[in-house]
Amino acid sequence: MTVARELITGQRVEGKDIATRLARQMSGLGIFSALYGLRAMQGPETDIGFLIDEQGNTLDTTRVLGPLLPMYEFADLLYRYNNGMPTGKLSANLANIEEALLGTGFAFEGSGFMNSFSSLAAAYETGATEEEITKRLADIAARFTYPVAAFRDIAGQIEARAAIKPYTKSTAGDTINFLDVIELTAEPLQRFGRFVPDVPVVQFFETVDGRYDLPLYTPFNNRPVQEINPMMKQLTGLRGGVPPSVVQKEFARLRIPEFTMFRSSRIPNPSLDYAVRANLARKDLYDLPGRLEEYINSDLYQSLSDKQKEVALRAQVSGHISTVTEDVKVWFNQLAHEKPNLALGYLRNDLLVKGKQMRRTYGEDEVNSWIQMTLNAPDADTYLEEAGTDISERALRMQQVLNQLEAMHKNYTTIGGIR
Repeated sequence: MTVARELITGQRVEGKDIATRLARQMSGLGIFSALYGLRAMQGPETDIGFLIDEQGNTLDTTRVLGPLLPMYEFADLLYRYNNGMPTGKLSANLANIEEALLGTGFAFEGSGFMNSFSSLAAAYETGATEEEITKRLADIAARFTYPVAAFRDIAGQIEARAAIKPYTKSTAGDTINFLDVIELTAEPLQRFGRFVPDVPVVQFFETVDGRYDLPLYTPFNNRPVQEINPMMKQLTGLRGGVPPSVVQKEFARLRIPEFTMFRSSRIPNPSLDYAVRANLARKDLYDLPGRLEEYINSDLYQSLSDKQKEVALRAQVSGHISTVTEDVKVWFNQLAHEKPNLALGYLRNDLLVKGKQMRRTYGEDEVNSWIQMTLNAPDADTYLEEAGTDISERALRMQQVLNQLEAMHKNYTTIGGIR
């Protein structure tokens, strides 16, 4: 527009001739056209910056695009508009463009670095527990271990299992004596070490077989979250991932962020959360991706508009997750009664979650008074320590404390509120 005005009026902008300005704007138009072509080549079933290779694996090109990413965001919106596809919420689009302009998506392995500081400040201001603050500090510290991820990529290139992303929450809910220096719960250590390669000599984190970390599952893919050909990321900046499922492609087409369909905070007990994730994802168990694929391909779903599809898909996902969560919870509770030593991690995490909720609601002194009155102990920790090294006795006492916390809640709660 500026060039056209100069051509018509004959007035030149100080210090910039028409040839220079025209060259710059034509270069920008050429780059934008190329990005639009790249977006069109992706098709409707991939997210911004993702390609699908000949093997069906995903390729994340966002780090290669770098400073071109803001323009790519606009190319995506134009592509969606031209093809009658959902464009998503305006606030989310503006946030994506802002992040791309600031470049925070590339600093220290993602915008999570900046978010970690914001999260830490918010936790401190709201009076979060020492445990919560420790987790956020671990997230920040983990960003500085990212150079070590090159060794994890080398190991993952040699052996596929080493390229699987770890589950960073503690399913055991126990503490770890870290290098005989500090006593920490397992979760901060696992958050801190998520970029560190699996080392069979020293294993600080929860593991399946003494070597590999617990694999991270998303409920919407049968395979664990895993990098494919991880060395390619070191050489080219392209990050490979497992082939997307039908439901993940539909999320991308409808512009539904996957994390909003199953938030990490949805199930506060990590033992229950991990079991639900694995049950939903694995093909030999509940197989949520397969069930949703069948629903997406149904005539009923295909007859809906895109807005109706999003509402229907969210309802389907929520219903399936609630069903599996209740089933797994029943299984854990049954296991706790029949073989309490096998449910120790679930009981310990349940106690941590409910104890935190009760102290926040009624105050620590009130909770301790109730424990003292019902279990004849100064507090829950002392009551549990009296079990010594007897695992079965400790599990039994955990159930008793949980029962008393539930009884206290019922006793203090009336139809009109808290007494």
